[in-house]
Amino acid sequence: MSLVARFRWLTLALGAGPACAFGQAFPSYSPPRMPPPMPGQPGMPMYYSPRNAVTFERGRFQLADGRWNDAQLAPGTDSFAVANDDRRNKTPTWYDPREVQRYVVRQDTFVVARNFSVRKGTVEQAFVRQLYRKAGYAVLRYDAPETLLLALPGDGPVRVLPRKRAEFRQAMAEILHDHPTLPQELAKVDVGPEHIGKILDIYLSWKAKAAPAGAIPATTMP
Repeated sequence: MSLVARFRWLTLALGAGPACAFGQAFPSYSPPRMPPPMPGQPGMPMYYSPRNAVTFERGRFQLADGRWNDAQLAPGTDSFAVANDDRRNKTPTWYDPREVQRYVVRQDTFVVARNFSVRKGTVEQAFVRQLYRKAGYAVLRYDAPETLLLALPGDGPVRVLPRKRAEFRQAMAEILHDHPTLPQELAKVDVGPEHIGKILDIYLSWKAKAAPAGAIPATTMP
């Protein structure tokens, strides 16, 4: 296939799907924004204040030791609340990223990301939405402020992806540098962060075919 034909193919492939072309659709759940917590109550999530009622959603969470629990959850970024059996949920139990691996509300999965930079500074640990997961690669979204992250196979730190389209294409070309043609193709087509799922699909499809027989793919984020 000629270089021009490959560019045309990549443009059609990336443009064939909806704008949120992730392996998992954008989450449907959007927690209500509540006033900030009262002084002296650190660690509470941005969506919950003890002075305001909040709707708990049916979900599940996985503790650090691997055990799963069904519960009524109030999602958060720094921590989340689990309703107790006191009818009015006046005394919820709070969990932070040190205690929980992930939690699930409706069709949305939130996992733990650590040590990444946002406009306000460095985030040591937080719950982030998992938008895509395949062969050890995971696309994540932090919501305060909105930041797109990429976890690579292995235990390395997550990568913060640029929001500007040209910078995003350059970053993805560097990350996927071992592909024989994709980095050059990314420089020639108008793609942005909304196409990251399809870009990874193209890359991982090639990688699976190029892998030696019997090779075991690396994984990340159980």
